[in-house]
Amino acid sequence: MNTPGLFVVGAVVMLIVGAAIALLLYGAVLDGRDERREGGAGPPHPVPVGAVAATERDI
Repeated sequence: MNTPGLFVVGAVVMLIVGAAIALLLYGAVLDGRDERREGGAGPPHPVPVGAVAATERDI
């Protein structure tokens, strides 16, 4: 393939990848708005390494 053809193909691929990343970011922003509006607690906090998790049997 000649040089102008490679340039065009590269530009098209770059535009497709850029649109996909923009769509992912837009979806993440909208997802955060829903949680904030509904008063969600957000993601759960991880248990620290070495900590003992309480179970119903322990309580």
